[in-house]
Amino acid sequence: MRGHTTVTVVGNVGRVPDLKHIGVSQMVATFSVAVNEVRVNKAGERTEHVSWIDCEAWGKTAESVAQYVTEGCPIYLVGRLRQDKWTDESTGQKRSKLKVVADTFRVFNRREQTEDHERPPASVTQAAPAPAKPLSQWGDEVGPLTEDDIPF
Repeated sequence: MRGHTTVTVVGNVGRVPDLKHIGVSQMVATFSVAVNEVRVNKAGERTEHVSWIDCEAWGKTAESVAQYVTEGCPIYLVGRLRQDKWTDESTGQKRSKLKVVADTFRVFNRREQTEDHERPPASVTQAAPAPAKPLSQWGDEVGPLTEDDIPF
């Protein structure tokens, strides 16, 4: 079966996105997202495990990421997995890295309002953010998110 796997990542941005121009007209933004998992050990104590996910966005999505995403902000993104493979020049060992390529994303502010960045707005005002819209690139309808939907 050909195609790609759709993944959803919900967490906190770990570092300011790095926007780079590749060639004349292509852009890529790279950033990381921390995803927290709370576990209960045998003694009944809650522990937290943090996984860091490397992410990137291309084109218009990269521009929106660079404009709206800041370190520490809660983010909800939908994308696909990609594995990069290369040979380490210093050791000759084969290396690989799995990352998420973001197709769409939403950033949440402290007041639990959302802004949809599937298609960036022409202008954004601080006083009246655009209402949340469903992510519908693949025909899936995602309704308004509630506090219970966000694991942080």
